[in-house]
Amino acid sequence: MAKNKDDYQIVVGSKLFDGKWYLKQNLDVKKHGVDPALHYLNNGWHEGREPSTKFSGNLYLSIYKDVKAANINPLVHYEKFGKKEGRINPVRLSSFHKLKQQLYKIVNFTRLLKNKNARILVVLHLFYIEEWDIISRYLGNLDCYSYKLIVTLVENHYNDDIISKIKNFKSDADIKVYKNFGFDVGTFVDVISHIDLNQYDIVFKLQSKGLARPYIYIYNQIFKYADWFYNLYDGILGERSVHKAVDVLMSKNKIGMVASENLIIHDPKHKQFFTHQIANSLNINILENYQYVAGTCFAIKARLLQRIKQLGIPFNKFEETSRGKFSLAHAMERLICASIETEGYHFYGIKVKRNQYSDEVKEAQRLSSIPLLDDSRFNLDYDFFYRMVEHKRVEKYEIKKIKLKDIRRWLNGRLYRLTETSVYAYVSGHDAEKYENYCKMNAQVTGFEMSKKRFDDLIESLDKGFDEKNMPVLHVHNEKTLIIMDGQHRCCYLLKKYGPEYEVPCLLLYY
Repeated sequence: MAKNKDDYQIVVGSKLFDGKWYLKQNLDVKKHGVDPALHYLNNGWHEGREPSTKFSGNLYLSIYKDVKAANINPLVHYEKFGKKEGRINPVRLSSFHKLKQQLYKIVNFTRLLKNKNARILVVLHLFYIEEWDIISRYLGNLDCYSYKLIVTLVENHYNDDIISKIKNFKSDADIKVYKNFGFDVGTFVDVISHIDLNQYDIVFKLQSKGLARPYIYIYNQIFKYADWFYNLYDGILGERSVHKAVDVLMSKNKIGMVASENLIIHDPKHKQFFTHQIANSLNINILENYQYVAGTCFAIKARLLQRIKQLGIPFNKFEETSRGKFSLAHAMERLICASIETEGYHFYGIKVKRNQYSDEVKEAQRLSSIPLLDDSRFNLDYDFFYRMVEHKRVEKYEIKKIKLKDIRRWLNGRLYRLTETSVYAYVSGHDAEKYENYCKMNAQVTGFEMSKKRFDDLIESLDKGFDEKNMPVLHVHNEKTLIIMDGQHRCCYLLKKYGPEYEVPCLLLYY
């Protein structure tokens, strides 16, 4: 008997469940005369049995760890929630994929004949090893070309099974294992630094993209679950796009890189600032308003990577992978792309079918913090904005004069007046050691590194005059409590100099 009648009806009514096929595959179920839908719902999926050739519950659970953790039947979840949430049917690329693959080989016969001798290198960073089955189906679209496959794995993040799968797919695949430094970019830079690029015409740079993220709004687009992954791969390795990508890059033209059209984007101001800083330190010239591929899956003329190779960046220069800090890896994913423009080459974007979420995009645009960067009434510290504001949904903001006595500092789970902080104690000539300890602790928590020297330099500059555009940033909590986000040191200096009633123009954020 079904534990849940509604779930039973979902399985029975699903086009992805085939009762006859299920019984043929599971003779023990047929022998005992058990209802196949009932068996699959109550026991079969726990035992790793599949509902049909059209859906793989095992793959679905391996991709979506939240569904596995919730102990929900994968087919029921997909029919009930997954479709609406934009999650993938893991075998949508199987039999139908093979049919399309053959169809587009016929359609692109002339291109295939023309480019049959293309020398192709594929570099895949496989952090999410559970995505191999999907990625390998895309790689199958290259089977009419001769290509070299290099797969980079992460220490303590792979197993013997994935190595066997890669070798069974392509026996001459080169597998390299790295420390978890520099995301997918650090390994890519290291790989190309150790190969002869003259042996190749085209390089496909690929990565596995996390499929479990429910939602992200970035560059005026929304991606849910597998949206970004498919967007990236359909743009260069889809049945429709792969032959176009190869042909464009093999032609004698000024196209240097191919990617999904909507993912070739310009950065906002703060990320341009960080990227140019690192570019200058590496002596790389790029356009002021450069372009790059969001997600860093692209195909590129191999010779255009020579410039990156010549930088000679050792792998240990990529700090340990971490989120929330703009690092060398973040810069390099931009510089690899942007450098083609300084060589006089252009991007070529291939349109792909994708989920648009138009209404949600409009709402996300309304709440985006990015417009704050274009407001000339105040200056925002880019590092602070990147760490603390960029991903906030800002309902509104305003500039208002605030008395210093009304500003609070949130630390270690409680609110403090400014006069109670280590910063105020230091500017008042007390507890230098306590202030140093505070700086170390704050660096660990927020990633922002302050020091006595930096504060002393700030005090010296404030003594010469206070630029009101460099105003403190406050979060308006529960419509009344003003919590300082940026500018604590400036406020403590002004508090010591002018007293608690002194009013300071502040940027107030409501989120």
